[in-house]
Amino acid sequence: MEDGFNLDNLLGKAQEFQKQMQDKQKESQQKEYESSIGGGMVKVTCNGTPNITSITLDESLLQENKSDIEEMIKLGVNEVLKQVDKGFNPQEMLSNVDIGSVLKNLKL
Repeated sequence: MEDGFNLDNLLGKAQEFQKQMQDKQKESQQKEYESSIGGGMVKVTCNGTPNITSITLDESLLQENKSDIEEMIKLGVNEVLKQVDKGFNPQEMLSNVDIGSVLKNLKL
């Protein structure tokens, strides 16, 4: 049926979209993210899986009290994790899908 509903076409489009989502997620996981707190006194690096790959402390920070150091590390980790969250956003990808054209192509 040329003018009717084409299930093969619909499944093909769904698989294509799924592959795009998987590629975007893989790309995001391979990306490196970094935050810098206190004028560079604390640097936190994370990949998109998200795993912290490094925490670097400036030597001068070691003169501070323990609670200040802990707070700066916490801020650095939280900031880099926010960046990872923004790196792959499936809801954003879905918002770019034109539902009208999808329904039109279904020919219901």
